[in-house]
Amino acid sequence: MKAKELNMDKNNDAIHRRMADMPKAYRKVYQRAMTGRSRKAAMRAMCLECCGWQRVEVANCSAPNCPLYPYRPDRVPVGRVLSSQVR
Repeated sequence: MKAKELNMDKNNDAIHRRMADMPKAYRKVYQRAMTGRSRKAAMRAMCLECCGWQRVEVANCSAPNCPLYPYRPDRVPVGRVLSSQVR
């Protein structure tokens, strides 16, 4: 087996192990991201993973020093209140 093929097998194994540990609802987004054809899916998958796979936490992200912060999915527009914040 060539070195490049061996490396691809290791990457595929790592991807499948990571997918097994994530909620089923987000596996398709992660798969799209890993194809390298969807930057939007890659940003969504990274933000979701960082926030423990909780969409509301992505919207409430408190890491403005993150390079993806301005592009994060599900962000709350300035002045808008989430229904979870209304009491």
